[in-house]
Amino acid sequence: MKKTVETEALYANHREALRLINSNRAKLSMEQQTELDVLKLECLNALGLHEESFALSQTILVRPRLTPEQEVRIRMQRALVYETGLNQLNCRRELQDAEEIFLKNSDLKTSFFTYFLMRKSSYFRTFGDDKLALKLDMQAEQYAESVTDRKNGAALNMFLGFENYSDPDTALPYFLKAVRLYKSYRHHNGAANMYNKLSNFYLKSGEISTAKQYNDSAVALGSKVESFDTMSEIYRLKSRIEEKQKKYGESLQSYKVAALWTNRENEAQRLTKVQERDLMYHYETNQLRAQKLTLSVRNTRKWNSFLVVGTLLLLFSMLILLYFFKLVSKSKERIRIQNESISDKNAALEKNVQEKEFLVRELNHRVKNNLSVILSLIGFERDECQSEQYKQKFEHLHTRVKTISLAHHLFSYNINNFDNSTIEIREYSGKIIEPHKAGCNFPLIVETDIDPFNLPVDQALSYGLLLNELLTNSLKHAVPPEDQILKISLQVKIRNGIADVEYQDNGRIFGKKAPNKSLGRLIIDAMVEQLGGKCERRHSLYRVQFSVDGKPLG
Repeated sequence: MKKTVETEALYANHREALRLINSNRAKLSMEQQTELDVLKLECLNALGLHEESFALSQTILVRPRLTPEQEVRIRMQRALVYETGLNQLNCRRELQDAEEIFLKNSDLKTSFFTYFLMRKSSYFRTFGDDKLALKLDMQAEQYAESVTDRKNGAALNMFLGFENYSDPDTALPYFLKAVRLYKSYRHHNGAANMYNKLSNFYLKSGEISTAKQYNDSAVALGSKVESFDTMSEIYRLKSRIEEKQKKYGESLQSYKVAALWTNRENEAQRLTKVQERDLMYHYETNQLRAQKLTLSVRNTRKWNSFLVVGTLLLLFSMLILLYFFKLVSKSKERIRIQNESISDKNAALEKNVQEKEFLVRELNHRVKNNLSVILSLIGFERDECQSEQYKQKFEHLHTRVKTISLAHHLFSYNINNFDNSTIEIREYSGKIIEPHKAGCNFPLIVETDIDPFNLPVDQALSYGLLLNELLTNSLKHAVPPEDQILKISLQVKIRNGIADVEYQDNGRIFGKKAPNKSLGRLIIDAMVEQLGGKCERRHSLYRVQFSVDGKPLG
C-alpha cells in the first residue's frame, strides 16, 4: 500500500493518493498508519491544504516511536506551512530541527537532503535574502545531480530558470533540463507544466510560432495529466497565443476550456477540504469516545471490587462495617471528581463544535468578500470598455454574479447538517428584482405573489440565476404596446411539494430579435435542468415547475 501511494504522489496524483490512504488506513497497524499519515501530510501540502496538513502533523508528532525519517519529513512539511503563513520564527525552528536530524542520521541525506535544501532556499527567498536563496538552489541542484534525484532536480532547474528569467540565454538551459528530467521518469504533469512555461517564455519574447509549438506539446500530454490546475493554465496560455494569432473564435473556445478546468480544480479542492475536515472531526470524536469508554470500564471494575469487599465485610463485626462505609465515601469523592472531568471534556467538545461553526461562517464570509471583489473587477472592466455591446455583456455578467452573491448574503446554515442549509425565496426574489428596477432607465412595474418557503442552497442559486435571466430578457427585448408601461408579473406557488413559477411581461413585440440559442436562453435551460424541473413558454409567459426537495420531475 505504501509503495502504491508513493507512486501516485511521485506522479503528482495527490488526490488519488489521499483516496487510497483514507480508504485503507483503518485496516493497518499503528506503524503502517503513521507511514501513510506522513505521506498524506506531503500530499495535503502539495494540494495547498496547509491548515489540514498542520492539524495532521500535530497528531502525528505526539505518537510514540517515530523514526528519524518520519520526523525529518514532518519537520520539513511543517516548515512549508509556517513559511506559507509568513511565520519566520517557527519556520526557522522547524528547519533547524530537521538539520539536527540529518546531522545524526547522515544516511537520510540521499533521499531527502535535496528537498531540505530547497525548503531552506525558499525560506531565505520568502524572508528577503535572494542571494543566499540562489546560492542554496545551486548547491541543491548539484547535490540532486550527484545522487540522481530526478524529481527534485527537475523542480530545482525550473526554479533556477525563473530566477534567471531576465537573462534568456541563462534561463533557457535550466528550463530544457527540467523538461528532460520530468520526462525521464514519466512525470507527465511536470513535463506538461514545463512545456507550458517554455511556451510562455517564448510568447513574452515575441516568438509566437515557437510558443505555439511548446503549448501544443503541453496539450498533447493532456490525456496523461492529472492536475486540473495545470490543464487550466495550458488552455489559458493557448487562448492567449491564438489571440495573438488573431484566431479569436479559437481563442474564446480555449478560454472556455480553461474555465472548465478551473471549475473542476476548485470543486475538487473544495471536496477534498471538506472530506479532510470531516475525517479530522471524526478522529477527535472517536478519541473522546475511547477515553470515555476506558473511564467507564475502570469505574465498573472499581464497583465490582467494592461489592466483593462489601460482601466479605458483612461477615465481620460492626467495626469493619463502619470502615467499609468510609471506603464508599472516598469512592464517591473519586466519582465526583471523575464526573467533573467528564463535564470539562464535554465543555471542550462543545467549544470545538463552536470553533467549527465559526470556520463555516468565516468560509462563507470569505466567499462573499471574494464575490464582492469579482463584482468590483467586472464593474471596472465595464466602465473602462468603450463598446456598448461589451458594456452590456459586462453588465449582464455583473447581475449574474450579483445573484450568486445575494444567495451567500441570505445563506442560513446548519453546522450539524450542511446539506440542510437554505435560502428564503421570497426575500431572495425581492433582492434580485430590486437592482433591476433601480438600474432601469424607463418606467417599470413589477408585481410579485410569492409563497414564503425555503430552498436548499444549490436549488436556490439555480432559481436565482433563472429569475435574473428572465428579468434581463424582459428589460432587454420586451416592448409594451404603445402608451403602456412595461409590466412584469412573478408568481411562485407551492402545491404538494411542487414549486409553480409563472413569469410574464406585457411585451407584444421585441426591440431586437432574441435568438433561441443566445447565452441567456442557454442559461435558462441549464438552470431549469439543474432544478430538475420543466419549462413551458407561450409568447411572453414562462411557466417553470420543479420539486422543492430537489427530486427531478417525471
